[in-house]
Amino acid sequence: MKRCEDDSPDGYLRVIQGPDGDIYVSVHGRGRYGDPFATTTVRFCTAQGGGHSRHTLNALRELMTAMKEDCEGDPSSVAYGEADYVEVP
Repeated sequence: MKRCEDDSPDGYLRVIQGPDGDIYVSVHGRGRYGDPFATTTVRFCTAQGGGHSRHTLNALRELMTAMKEDCEGDPSSVAYGEADYVEVP
């Protein structure tokens, strides 16, 4: 799920769930002078995958639901081009 930020059409939050249930979060955007904004993706694993952040994982799932509802209510802020579920090596 991708959702554009409020201040720029170039920035967005990306939250995806892999087929194993792990959640990946990344922030994308542009720097102050239009240079590409460095992005980093972090992963929160399920308990079966060795995860230690059960509450964070649940909150990220709720965030994905909220982002989907926002996109349905205001499609102008949808960041297109990514699937909700992706194959992650």
